[in-house]
Amino acid sequence: MKQIAYSVALVLGVISLAGCATHTAQTYTPTTLQARQMAQNVPAGIQLKTVTMPKALDVHAIPCRTLSGVTLPKDQTLSSYIQHSFSDVLSRANKLANQQSKTISSLAINLTDVNFSTMSGKWVIMGNVAVGKNSPVSIQSTTNFGGTWYEWNACQKAAENFNVAVSNFIYETFSNVQVKKEFATANQQFMTTLAAALAQKEKAAKLLAQKISAQKARAAALKSAKEMAKKQQAQQQAKLNLSHAEHTHPAHTTSMSTQN
Repeated sequence: MKQIAYSVALVLGVISLAGCATHTAQTYTPTTLQARQMAQNVPAGIQLKTVTMPKALDVHAIPCRTLSGVTLPKDQTLSSYIQHSFSDVLSRANKLANQQSKTISSLAINLTDVNFSTMSGKWVIMGNVAVGKNSPVSIQSTTNFGGTWYEWNACQKAAENFNVAVSNFIYETFSNVQVKKEFATANQQFMTTLAAALAQKEKAAKLLAQKISAQKARAAALKSAKEMAKKQQAQQQAKLNLSHAEHTHPAHTTSMSTQN
């Protein structure tokens, strides 16, 4: 009995020493090159909507084994962490819509499960992704980090690889065939609309130029007519002055005629 009691006390002591251990995941910080590679099929001008997840699953810490847990940095929940990660990638790749760019389409993400197994050594992230008003596309990523029996090592490895798992989920989202197709369609529709708007502006500019040209032509014709009228009036006035002079000095005119 003493041996059993000693063994139980030893186990409880080990648990108390190793228990309540928290392992904090790293913040996801992709380089600009990584972001551009992942978002190369995404058109510029994407509005990222709030990432959603069932409230019961959207936690700050995920239990790990007996007494440990994987926690997220800065009091983030799973959805807010992944929201920030998607936003960071799109921003670094210059794909996010802003005041200087037009919104081509939107991206909505509804996470359905984010979990890991320290025995199989895998992170699994699942969600439904919708581009614009299209039907959601199911996305799933699996990230291997290697399982181990020792609790502290297993939970630490899970925490260290959460950012990698999120990166893989983002990659799977942007490389999905249907998602790429919908992004391409949205971009084509935007370019078609933009081309039509530019053509309309060019047409309006052309009509305005024609209107201005016609106004200038009418103004020039009116000016020419006024100058012509003024010239004719001057000529008429000169004739009147000459006639008046002949009637006023007839003798002078006769004398001149005789001398000739």
